[in-house]
Amino acid sequence: MCVIDVQGKYKPERVKEQVRKMKKVELVFIPAPGAGHLVSALQFTKRLIDRDDRILITVLAIQSPFRTTLSSYTESIAASEPRIRVIDVQQPQDHQPPQETYHSLEKFITLYIEGHVPNVKKIITNLVSSNANSMDSIRVAALVVDFFCVSMIYVAKELNLPSYLFMTSNAGYLALMLQLLILHEKNQIAVEESDPEWLIPGMFVTITGPFECV
Repeated sequence: MCVIDVQGKYKPERVKEQVRKMKKVELVFIPAPGAGHLVSALQFTKRLIDRDDRILITVLAIQSPFRTTLSSYTESIAASEPRIRVIDVQQPQDHQPPQETYHSLEKFITLYIEGHVPNVKKIITNLVSSNANSMDSIRVAALVVDFFCVSMIYVAKELNLPSYLFMTSNAGYLALMLQLLILHEKNQIAVEESDPEWLIPGMFVTITGPFECV
């Protein structure tokens, strides 16, 4: 957007003034509680607020089930960026993934995060209601969830909020994951180590077996 006065001259100060008068929006980020996920999400939020003065960020921090020092990092980001705030999600009582999931870290983390859905829903509901009653014209615009936090999408649906998936990996990995799902639904079988070469839409190289099943 640009503003031109009657003489055809660009007025950047008028642009800034109009942007300030526009309604602000709040994006709620729900990253997975891992260094590669949380740090990437926080760095992405910093890029967003640098691009638009109307964007406010709320990060719902799920505590890691493992020992970590990430809390000091998130606190430093929130302290240095006034438009980014971090809300710690309370751990659910008596919730622990079944022991049979311990052999798969991905399954364990997914179930661990799912246990936080009720507390996350409570926080977001409060954010929506408080913003609706505020005079600051700030509204919760969307949820941005991590790949391992897709269970939070149901919270967005219940609250009539759009949701977006934040991938910490590259586009090639996303293309591979989507193709695996398509192959599984089409053939109703799991991927085998002896499968032949694959042509993956979205990737410029051919994926060649054998594959390591995890």
